[in-house]
Amino acid sequence: MIEDPIWKDPGEYEVRNVTINYYENECYVYVGRYAVTIPNERKEEFGKMAGLHGWKANWM
Repeated sequence: MIEDPIWKDPGEYEVRNVTINYYENECYVYVGRYAVTIPNERKEEFGKMAGLHGWKANWM
């Protein structure tokens, strides 16, 4: 489960893999395809919000 305000419903995504790199102090979380439909006119807004939370939208 991911605890971050951008991921409100844990049923919206599947965590597929987690890689923790202690040497670089990094953590990568790989999720399955995000199945929620985001309206085209809000994709840029959602992508920017994801960036503020440290995530990257693959359509940006």
